[in-house]
Amino acid sequence: MTAALQFRDLTLGYDRHPAVHHLDGAVAAGALVAVVGPNGAGKSTLFKGIAGVLKPLAGMIERGGLKPQDIAYLPQAAEIDRSFPINVYDMVAMGLWRRTGLFGGVDRKLRDTVEHALAGVGFTVDPAAGGAAASCRCHSPDRTHLGCRCVGYLVRGV
Repeated sequence: MTAALQFRDLTLGYDRHPAVHHLDGAVAAGALVAVVGPNGAGKSTLFKGIAGVLKPLAGMIERGGLKPQDIAYLPQAAEIDRSFPINVYDMVAMGLWRRTGLFGGVDRKLRDTVEHALAGVGFTVDPAAGGAAASCRCHSPDRTHLGCRCVGYLVRGV
């Protein structure tokens, strides 16, 4: 088994108050894993640790050669400022920043990449709303689920 993630005596928490205690284990490359548990069990804390947003209080996380900045992380809805003016298309295009750089533009080829990623999760760009940078239409009533699928598709598919 080639481990994509490995946890060694990992403890994560806030202000020295552990939320994840002494975790040991590994996740194989390509594995489909569900992290489940009640509210306050440490699921989000674990993902923050994996993404490098939260430093371990003890132990370590091995990311299979990836640096934390190579990992896409979308926080829970409660942690997102919903007044920030951004549409779905632009949010997906932000996933290209490693290719474009901080102030680089998105050319036709990259716009096609974004549109392909959106199409992969059931979104289409609405040209009537102003072109490629316009809002997207979702063909499913479960937009939250599709938003998560969209992020996952970009991580694996682009």
